[in-house]
Amino acid sequence: MDSLYSMRVFVRVVDCGSLAGAARHLDLSPAAVTRAVAKLESELGARLIHRTSRRLVLTSVGEDYLERARSILQQVEEANALVADSVATPKGPLRLLVPNSFAVHTLMDRLPAFRRRYPSVTLEMTTGGCHVAADDSYDVCVQLVGGGWTLGNDFVARPLALTEAVACVAPSQLSRDGELRRPEELAERDCLVFGAQGHGIWRFDQRDDEGAQPITVEPRPVISSVDVDTLLSAATAGLGYVGLPSYVVGAALQARTLVRLLPQWHVLTYQLYAAVPSRKYVPAKARAFVDFLVQSYGGGQRDIWLDRAPGVTPSLKSAALGAVG
Repeated sequence: MDSLYSMRVFVRVVDCGSLAGAARHLDLSPAAVTRAVAKLESELGARLIHRTSRRLVLTSVGEDYLERARSILQQVEEANALVADSVATPKGPLRLLVPNSFAVHTLMDRLPAFRRRYPSVTLEMTTGGCHVAADDSYDVCVQLVGGGWTLGNDFVARPLALTEAVACVAPSQLSRDGELRRPEELAERDCLVFGAQGHGIWRFDQRDDEGAQPITVEPRPVISSVDVDTLLSAATAGLGYVGLPSYVVGAALQARTLVRLLPQWHVLTYQLYAAVPSRKYVPAKARAFVDFLVQSYGGGQRDIWLDRAPGVTPSLKSAALGAVG
């Protein structure tokens, strides 16, 4: 930075034609201007200006240096302006990390509104599993927190909405098997399980009786997968009972290709967050995207997908009460 300062003083001396003129323009003392030019010449090991009692004359080296100094200072000013503009005006590439199921089932429907509002922002989206870990190399990460999954301390997060794990099944499957009255009955029915090994315990808490003992069920998996959409397709095809986030099954519940089971029982609620790395400066494009998500999803303690689903939707608890997997 000292070199840039001396370079600016040198260019201003040449433009003003005198040390005194440069001092007045830069609001410095003549002695400070003289020291800056002398320091620059000392660092370069070459004289840039011949000083006489009447005027200043550039040496041949000084003329070459002046041309390059002007170019460097212009590039620095342009770089500073570019950064300032990027911080103030949302534009440029925005790196996103989101669960694939979130991108497919809910985010894509909302992105046209964001693009209309911020046409100069382009989206570089990386997708992963439901519990993809936040990564500070991205501008914004969408995270599901709950059921033992947490958000790292290196992120600042804003809540978007709740999403409950919903037990559901295809109507045709339910017609064949008969009505499901209690969670324990799932142990005797074909289930679709999230996870590579197909193991795990499903825990059900009764919503209206917090003092009641939870019921745990070991599902009988006919299909297990780490891909949410595979399980969704299997469920709508009538292959078994499944528990998936409400944002994944919400459209199927509305279309009645799946029906919700045991609404009086609670399995698990996740909190959806938009997270940014906890660094001092957050680009305007990242702030704009997070604000858009909060506005779009409500930013509150409601499950907006279950609110739209057919049937009675009990009030949700903000913390995860059970675990699946």
